[in-house]
Amino acid sequence: LSPASTGDKLYCAREDGIVYVGSVNDKGFTLLTEDGNDMGGRIIASLVPIRGKLLIRGDENLYLVGSASATGK
Repeated sequence: LSPASTGDKLYCAREDGIVYVGSVNDKGFTLLTEDGNDMGGRIIASLVPIRGKLLIRGDENLYLVGSASATGK
């Protein structure tokens, strides 16, 4: 699966449903989720950034992750 970025965050997903998040800025990279976030099911497609949020397609669910104020403008 391909990584995706929104703002200063980099998201990397594994097929088993674990998503890792890192922060990328002019000082470098910082891993924010050492154990990853378990989405509760397999992820079957690359992550898609959309309007400052992240679309994640699982084998049984579709998730839209991000803050309510994120608009991508």
